Amino acid sequence: MVGVIRRARDISDADFLNALAIARGLRPNYEGASRWDVASVLGGYEDLVIARSRDPLLADKTIVPGVDNQAVLAKARKLIRAGKITGCGCGCAGFFTAAGELPAYHAWPA
Repeated sequence: MVGVIRRARDISDADFLNALAIARGLRPNYEGASRWDVASVLGGYEDLVIARSRDPLLADKTIVPGVDNQAVLAKARKLIRAGKITGCGCGCAGFFTAAGELPAYHAWPA
């Protein structure tokens, strides 16, 4: 979804879940997708997700043109309450995963 996102209602559940899946695919070894990763995908800037995965010094708190991070956080909170995703909605990175999906560090064989 590329466009201006100012409110949580500007993001459909399906668009958010799709962006989450793409972000998780771009950073598969991370605990979950950060809200900035999801915002980057929603804004059409997947290259920011890839850059953050390659350079740990690159700040996660990247401002994505046309995407209000608070709107992404509000949509994430709604989806957490609905049980569609897991993660933290306090305002931190969030580390979101789809409901039922194990974070990468749990997925290693025992």
